[in-house]
Amino acid sequence: MTPIRNTLFAILLFMLAPTSVSWAAIAFVQDKVSFTSDSGNTQAITWTSNTTNGHFVVCAVMWSTPATRTLTGVTDSQGNTYTLSAFTRTTEGPAVDVAIVHAFNITVGTTPTVTATFNGSGSFGRHLQCAQFSGIATASALDQAAGQAQNNPGTGTDAVTSGTVVTTQADELIIGATCCMGTTPPGTAGTSFTMFPAITTEDANSEYRIVSSTGTYAGTFTADGAADDFATRVATFKMLPVTPSAQSGGINPAILGEN
Repeated sequence: MTPIRNTLFAILLFMLAPTSVSWAAIAFVQDKVSFTSDSGNTQAITWTSNTTNGHFVVCAVMWSTPATRTLTGVTDSQGNTYTLSAFTRTTEGPAVDVAIVHAFNITVGTTPTVTATFNGSGSFGRHLQCAQFSGIATASALDQAAGQAQNNPGTGTDAVTSGTVVTTQADELIIGATCCMGTTPPGTAGTSFTMFPAITTEDANSEYRIVSSTGTYAGTFTADGAADDFATRVATFKMLPVTPSAQSGGINPAILGEN
């Protein structure tokens, strides 16, 4: 072949070389929680540290009292968009609601504030528990979500559960959240889960787990009291794929010269 043909042939080999997709590791960055019980209609947290461009924020929102009171939205001081997957409500006694909301590919901020807003009037209890993660997809991050209410599930290990979901991607972040109507807190995080570190003694809990294989998962907790009613939710979020890169293994220099 002529030198020109050899060069064109080498370019073609490069273009047709197989590509591989690597994945950014999911990592916990920070969290912040707050609780209030009064007649206001908002609940807010202010991050302790600055947030980072492209990161992911997930918040569990829990609130009580009449069924007419609803979560109308979650916003932050950076103008990021928060999406609500759904909420779950206890089915006996005064209502307790649990929702998981998220914002992906966030805009950087200097200790920004996240605010949950509710409708209705009168005093009520409300929790906002937020965590920031890196390594989550910057578009269409939500994979699966589910939730259920349980009346007196007992104190067995992982007895408090959201119900199961089946993930579609190997590497995902799983978030569980629960709140109870009873005399004791929800207790401890489920098997293989880590409680949001900022949570100390609450009547609402949030947890996370990072998995590396597809499967059936649920948000689970172990209750401290047997006579409590729970609303529990789970949501799973996909890992961020890294830009594909060519893996040609190199071009034989002899191809570029005369034979």
